[in-house]
Amino acid sequence: MTATPKTSKSKPLSMRIIHKGLAIVLLPLVVNTVWILMLNNCLESTEHLAELERSQSILLQHINSSFFKFAGVMTSLTSYVATGDPRLKAQYLSQLQEVQNELKYLQSASRYRTTMQKFAAEVFDTAETHFSEMEQFSVPNNSESFADSIQKFKSFERFARRVSATNQELQKHIADQQKELDKIHRTQDKERKRTRFVVFTGLAANLVLAIVLTAGFVGDITRRLKVLVENANRLPRYLVLKNSVTGGDELRELDMALHKAADELAKAKDYRTSLMQMMAHDLRAPLASISVSLEVMAKTKQQELDAGSLKQIKSMNSSIGRLLAIINDLLILDRLEHNELSLDLAPENIKEVCQVAIESVAGLAEQKQLSLQNHAEKNYAVFDRERILQVLVNYLSNAIKHSPTNGVISIEAALEPSSDGEKWLHVSVSDQGPGLTESESAVLFEKFRQLKEGEKAGGSGLGLALCKLIVTAHGGEVGVSSEQGKGSTFWFTLPVQEDEEETGNATLA
Repeated sequence: MTATPKTSKSKPLSMRIIHKGLAIVLLPLVVNTVWILMLNNCLESTEHLAELERSQSILLQHINSSFFKFAGVMTSLTSYVATGDPRLKAQYLSQLQEVQNELKYLQSASRYRTTMQKFAAEVFDTAETHFSEMEQFSVPNNSESFADSIQKFKSFERFARRVSATNQELQKHIADQQKELDKIHRTQDKERKRTRFVVFTGLAANLVLAIVLTAGFVGDITRRLKVLVENANRLPRYLVLKNSVTGGDELRELDMALHKAADELAKAKDYRTSLMQMMAHDLRAPLASISVSLEVMAKTKQQELDAGSLKQIKSMNSSIGRLLAIINDLLILDRLEHNELSLDLAPENIKEVCQVAIESVAGLAEQKQLSLQNHAEKNYAVFDRERILQVLVNYLSNAIKHSPTNGVISIEAALEPSSDGEKWLHVSVSDQGPGLTESESAVLFEKFRQLKEGEKAGGSGLGLALCKLIVTAHGGEVGVSSEQGKGSTFWFTLPVQEDEEETGNATLA
């Protein structure tokens, strides 16, 4: 019945579905946490570089301003020396004061740059010294001696050289700070590239992780659920459960339960089969013996028995016949349900088979004065003649039971194409009985389900269920179309292949 799942000596890792679900949540959470930390690091680095750039730009701006203001001081001083205009002296002293202010800022702004701070301090001291000197400086005039004039010019020359040297030093620092700013810009470019790399890498990692988790978890669950569904579908049909679910979670436990249930069903099936065969053997032999004895009694004692006794013997014999028919139906039903009934398939003329079925129930129809009409077309299909004949006889017997006296029962059979291009042989038996309700039609082909009229007639409720199993074994379908007060039409279909039609045409020719 079922293949017992192999058990490994080493106990597998028991990872429940809830654990796998948590892993699906936690793995992306860990990856995204790392990703966010890396992005935060990039952001902090970018902000630090932006602050460096801002401070470096301001520092460079003030160095440039100091340079140009020194140049302005030199220009104003030279103009003053050339013209002696006191307004120019006030101008260059004011400009020298501005230079000092710039240098004070450079000192405070360069507290983390030792070289720059030292240079700013030296320049500030030089500017402060010369500021006091230049405050006392005056342009030589005719009243001064030649020596005093030479001395003033020498003092101016020294101041001019120092200012020039300071300007050159400022130019050097401007170039150095510009290089530092360019370096910061290059670092910013690298940091931007690193940030983009982290962003795209994180997105790619999330995408890959989603695909891997989907393929791993969902794919594994889906694959094993497919096995479970297949096993669950095989279970009620008593088919072998070929596959086993791997793993150590709830799906594995469910699969083991299905295999255990399959083993129990196999044992129950074997027990039921043995019981059915035993009952059939133990019942059929005595019943057949009783039937024969009653027939012999009716023949040999016909003269001695009165009409009532003979009628009772015939009724008893008829009841025994029904019991034997029920036993045979139960055996066939059991074999059909377990796919153990072999079909003797051959190309058959459905019109001829319908005619044989009509002749088989002709005696029952005559008792109710019913007309049986065969409107089946000459079409060939491959089926088991005896089993399909059994279906037709059951359909006709039911129609006779529920038809009014002097009614008409007709059989029709014709080829009908389906939506997928295949052809089906559609066979139907129509009567003029009281019809069926929707609820009655829905359960009519189930075992031991029959109408009140069928119970009154002594039916077992197995006939239509047997018909359904026989037709299903052929690959067809059964059904009923009915409306209360307008009769019923019981039908079934059989598949027809192209080669079957050709065989039928050749036979007809």
